[in-house]
Amino acid sequence: WRGGGAPPPRPGGARACPQSAPPAAGPRASPLSLTMALRAVGAEAKKDGALSARVEGWRGKFRQHAARLKAAADEWQARHGVARVLTMGFLCGTAPIVDLYELKVRLDHVLRRMRVLQEAATAAAPARVCALEDGRPAGPALFLGGAVAADSHHVLRHLGITHILNAAEEVAPPPASAGFAVLRVALRDSDDEDIAAHFEAAADFIDKVA
Repeated sequence: WRGGGAPPPRPGGARACPQSAPPAAGPRASPLSLTMALRAVGAEAKKDGALSARVEGWRGKFRQHAARLKAAADEWQARHGVARVLTMGFLCGTAPIVDLYELKVRLDHVLRRMRVLQEAATAAAPARVCALEDGRPAGPALFLGGAVAADSHHVLRHLGITHILNAAEEVAPPPASAGFAVLRVALRDSDDEDIAAHFEAAADFIDKVA
């Protein structure tokens, strides 16, 4: 089925079953194109007995999986004693194909939110080390932090940090597009690491900023 129109009829008047889904139903199709593809398949199934049987078979499978998912979500919430935050009422079974599409959309939203939360959870602000007068910095501030703080580029920019002295071998410097001036001193996390050789270069780097 490659485009508009119905498939050519078989000899004797029976319609041929589509060999593939409409082009709009590709893996990267937009939500609107997926909706149109579902409507197209549903409309064709009303005219084609073989396709209608296949669609009804898939509906039965979707109903079974939806019921298992709903029961598993309810059981998990009851077992952990949490509020019913995973609402599965839309998996009612009256329109299983539409229900499955709704589930996909909701899961996409959850995954996007989880990615944002994951990025926020791995952000940290460094501690400021400087002399204060009336609660304000008495000159350029020096910030100290660990690897997590060093990777929180948006936090560093918000604090007005422009220069980074990276003294950890395992932490890669930020990309040039981040807009920081960086001096990387690749020190191993070892008791016998000789750090004296790097004092002068690190002090000069800090003095230039101050």
